[in-house]
Amino acid sequence: FYEIKSLKSLKDKEICIIGGGDAAFDYAMSLSLHNAVTIIHRKSNFTCLPILFERAKKQPTIRIIRDCEVEKMKKEGENILLICSSDRDIKITTDYVVGAIGRGPRVGFLSEPLRRAYQEKKNVQNLYFIGDVIRGFYRQVGIAVGDGLYVAMEVYKSYEQDSG
Repeated sequence: FYEIKSLKSLKDKEICIIGGGDAAFDYAMSLSLHNAVTIIHRKSNFTCLPILFERAKKQPTIRIIRDCEVEKMKKEGENILLICSSDRDIKITTDYVVGAIGRGPRVGFLSEPLRRAYQEKKNVQNLYFIGDVIRGFYRQVGIAVGDGLYVAMEVYKSYEQDSG
């Protein structure tokens, strides 16, 4: 899962949340009222608001594991087995997994000229940046859909001009 709306009615379940930002800790706080929650973060420091971290630490039904990266997930009967790498081998059996990762754009694969275009929020011929990757704080599905429709229309317009 990447959204917890459908999980809020669960009781007495084991839930793992992968991530270390605001969303991960907010999800953990919401789900820990009736469930055991484990937050798994690949780094030693968290990007969530300090108050969220402090509240989660005080919640007895939340366990926090840092410096641990999920390497493999597999179905094990009715559960999910997470195999994690860290300075020690960690295996966690859980009922549900929530991914709360990747809110920041990953643009490291872009060449230097394309990375500059991205940073300047400029589109390049046949390459468009849309949604969260350019909207930052305004990460809303409606905005991303609008961007996608705009780009689809631009692509169609250029196709019509090229073939016309």
